[in-house]
Order: sequence, then C-alpha cells, then structure tokens
Amino acid sequence: MVRRMLYAAGAVLIGVGLAGIGRHIGVVGWAIWFAGVAVAHDAVFAPLVFGAAYVTRRAPAVWRRAAVVAGTVTLVALPAVLGFGRRSDNPSVLPQAYGRHLVAIVTLIGLVTGAVAALNAYARPMGKAILSIVGVLLAIWLVFMVIGMIISALKFLIWIGFLAVIGAVIVTLISKMAKSS
Repeated sequence: MVRRMLYAAGAVLIGVGLAGIGRHIGVVGWAIWFAGVAVAHDAVFAPLVFGAAYVTRRAPAVWRRAAVVAGTVTLVALPAVLGFGRRSDNPSVLPQAYGRHLVAIVTLIGLVTGAVAALNAYARPMGKAILSIVGVLLAIWLVFMVIGMIISALKFLIWIGFLAVIGAVIVTLISKMAKSS
C-alpha cells in the first residue's frame, strides 16, 4: 500500500516536471534537446569509452579504474574549466582557477593510484607476515581488554559488597537504637 502511494507521488512529481519543461522550453525544444543528448551519447561518448577500454585492456585494473575516475572528474569539471556561464559583469560567477584545480585532482588520483599499485605489488609476499603480526597484536589487545574487564567487574563487586556491609551496619545500629529506647 505504502509502495503504491510512493509510486503515485513519484508519478505526480514526474508529471509536474514534464509540465514545467513543456511550459518553459516547449515540447519540441525538449524533444530536440533529448534527441541531441541521445545522439551525442551514442555517436560520440560511447565510442570514446569503448575505444579507451580497448586501448587500456592490458593495463592493470587499478590504473583502468583510475582512468575512469579521472575521466569522470574531468567530464564533470569541463564546463567550469572552459568557463561556460562566466560573466564579465559578475566576477563571483566561476571565480576559481578551475583548470589548476582539475590538474591537482587528476594528479592526486594518479598519486593515490600509484600508492595503491605499489602496496598491491608488495602486499602479496608480505601479506602473511603482516597478518600474523596484526593477529598477535589483536590477541594481546584482547587479553588485556579481558583482564581489564575482569578487574573492573571485581572493583564493582567490591564496591557493592562494601555498600552492603555499610547498609547492614546502619540497619543493625538503627535496630539496636530502637530496642534501647
């Protein structure tokens, strides 16, 4: 029931969005834009991606993933780097050095990828020794933690016993005072 209500609410919101598109740019303008995006994707973007995948098919997986991340970041940042929307009468629109920022981010992606590749290269021969050391350290930590928990529980029980003795003494004194009066 709830799912159907959410579907209906989603359909209403989609309808509102389509009505707004139709009102602002017209159905024909929207259809031309949508067809242009589909053509640009199928005729330009998809062949570039398939070509890049073919060229890098023998590269290590970590570098292919880095290329996908760097390409996606570049694609998202490209409008700001090229200055689309920048206006001379309003310097607060796109005020940063987006080209330098993009170079810094892509460089960072490359450095992190290099570090991951280096760790992967040395992790296999050293993995068993590192895991053994980590296992021993975790076992030592667990032993000390259990000892601490036992000591903590004993301190708690000692305090409870101390309070019980004080309570018994107070009750005994009060009862003796009541008998003597």
